This record gives sequence, C-alpha cells and structure tokens, in this order.
Amino acid sequence: MEEALRIDTIQKTICRMCYIIMWMMAGIFFFYEISTFAACPDLSRHLSMKIQDEATCRGIDMSVLHTTSDIRNISEKARNMAAIQQEKMKNTVQETPEAERIRETTEMVKTLEIPVIRDEEIPDVSGNEPAYIESIPDLIPDDLPQMEMPGAEIEIRGFLINADGYITGYTDSVSVTDGVLVIPSDERCTGIRKSALEGLESMIFEIYIPENITEIEAETFEHLHELMYIEVAADNPVYISERGVLYTKNGELITFPKGRY
Repeated sequence: MEEALRIDTIQKTICRMCYIIMWMMAGIFFFYEISTFAACPDLSRHLSMKIQDEATCRGIDMSVLHTTSDIRNISEKARNMAAIQQEKMKNTVQETPEAERIRETTEMVKTLEIPVIRDEEIPDVSGNEPAYIESIPDLIPDDLPQMEMPGAEIEIRGFLINADGYITGYTDSVSVTDGVLVIPSDERCTGIRKSALEGLESMIFEIYIPENITEIEAETFEHLHELMYIEVAADNPVYISERGVLYTKNGELITFPKGRY
C-alpha cells in the first residue's frame, strides 16, 4: 500500500514538472514573438487580438495550453497575418505634393491639342535637292543693319581690323592708286600689325598715315622694297614725317623707305 502511494506521488510530481516546463517554454516563445513587434505596438495589439480569436475558434483555452502543437499552430498563424499586414503597409502609397503636381501636369498634357499636319503640307526631301516651304513669308527686312560679333574682324575700305583696332590684313577691294596706299581714317582703326601688308610689296611706292594710327609694330614697312615716301597727317599725336622718313614725335626713327637705297 505504501509502495502504491509512493508511486502515485512520484507520478503526480512528474506531471506537475512537465506542466511547469511546458508553461516556461510557452512563456519564452511568446516573449520572443512579442518582442518582434515591439517597435509596432499597434500591429502587436492587432495580432494579439487575432491570435485570441483564432484560439477561440479552435476551442483552445489560452489560459491552459495542453500541447506544444497548439502553440505552434497559433504562432504560424500569427506569422502569416504579420506578413500580410506588412505587405499591405508596403503597398500603401501616400500621395505627396510632388506626386499631386505630377498627376496634374499629366492630366494637363493629356488635354493639349496637337495640330495634325496633312501629307500634302510636308515637303518632299527624298532626293538630293533641298526642299523649300514656299508658304513661309519673308519677314526679314532688306535694310537690316549688320551686327558686329565681339572679337570678330571687320572690314574698312578693304582693310581687315581686329577687335583691338589693328590692321591685320586686307581683302581684294583694297585700293592702291598710282602706287599710293592710304590707311583708313577711322577711329575704329588705331594700329598696324607687322604682317598686315604682306603681298603688296611691288605695288606700294607711297603710304599715307592718318591721325588715328597711333601704334605701328616694328618692321611693318621693312619688306616694302619699292617704298619711296611716307606721309603722316599733321595732327597725328605720335608720328611725324620728315622728307618722307617716318619718326616718332620724340625723334626716334621708325622707317627709312627701302626704295631709296
């Protein structure tokens, strides 16, 4: 009899220990599940209610969990509901002011009327000849003044003048009458570059320098082997001419005509 009571006591003790171990495992498992959603209290509360409803539908008393399979089933259901909820949150797009402006712009573009060009209005460009649209009116007046581009050369009486005011060359319209070359009397022209008169060596016998020329580069006239005389305007502020020889007003010799040698 005593042996039977002792065995019964041992069995009851083992059962109690098993229940205690199961409750501890359940507590650890639920603590892990709850900590997963700690950052989202609303979501955790929602899932807890869903778990309670699921357990009620299955006829499970949440206060007494008899097997670990019940815990596993409810946890699996909770994970599935959490995944579905997160997917819904991910697909929810809040419309920002930028998105609203883009939507309004798109709607406005849809309402624009694009003109339709008939086939007969399109010029034929299949050949090598250029196509012209004759219906475009000529809106450019004939007396439109020329525009001088900054840094580009301009032409004055056959001479090419750069942006600094120096004569750098000449065109076919330059005039050498009876061997006399007259430098332009224009305020936009203030000097002569060394190579400006190359190619006119055999044509120039005399040069006239007006008052606006105040800078002549060294050896500008040295290659003019037929040059006999250089004349300077009386009111030139820098240069003078004495007997056809070019000097500065300080008395410095600039050019002695090569044709006199």
